[in-house]
Amino acid sequence: MRLLKVAFEELWAETPPADGTPYPQAVAEVAVRQIPGARWVSITRASEDRFWTEVATHETARRADEVQYAFASGPCVDAIRDDATHRLADVRHVDTAQQWADFAQRAGTDLGVGSVASCSMVVLSVEEDHAPASLNVYSDQPKAFDDEAVLYVETLARYGEFLALVTDDRYRIHHLRQALATNREIGIAIGMLMARHRVNREQAFSLLRIASQHSNRKLRDIAAHVAETGGLP
Repeated sequence: MRLLKVAFEELWAETPPADGTPYPQAVAEVAVRQIPGARWVSITRASEDRFWTEVATHETARRADEVQYAFASGPCVDAIRDDATHRLADVRHVDTAQQWADFAQRAGTDLGVGSVASCSMVVLSVEEDHAPASLNVYSDQPKAFDDEAVLYVETLARYGEFLALVTDDRYRIHHLRQALATNREIGIAIGMLMARHRVNREQAFSLLRIASQHSNRKLRDIAAHVAETGGLP
């Protein structure tokens, strides 16, 4: 439980600011540092027709993901499909008749993967809707992830879903505040131009728009200039 507490505190501290930056990299970095046995971590995302790696702490994790995409089978792919947690305890000793045998042969021989645990999660992009995903934790040692380690994987994945909501709310609030500030400045500028040039509201806004086009500057920047100086640039 102490490790979980430390992981949560670290993850919260690393949550990106409300600037639209995706948070998954923070989740992956904390996972690779805090989950016992973890060597490489990635987050897979999925759409209706494909899988892709959103972030990875090392190229080995990315390549292990891509092997699973190529075979359309593996712990990370099936974690998303099944909305579940999957663990492959010993990648290098998987019988050819066993599940994920093709992935295991490539990952174990070519990439040095010893074990893997994947848990479904949700990743939220500020430009898109919620997307199904999985948190994938790899080790170069067999049987690296016991039940306690898998619990950490699951908890971080679920906490990542919570961070998705928090990050989205912060992003929306940030842009709402920006929009309100911009509208307020435009309103002030329009009022000042109406008084100075004895024009109506529509004509004052047209003056701002024309100045924006001619100077190749954003409308809010022109409005801020008017609010500060009392005149158009």
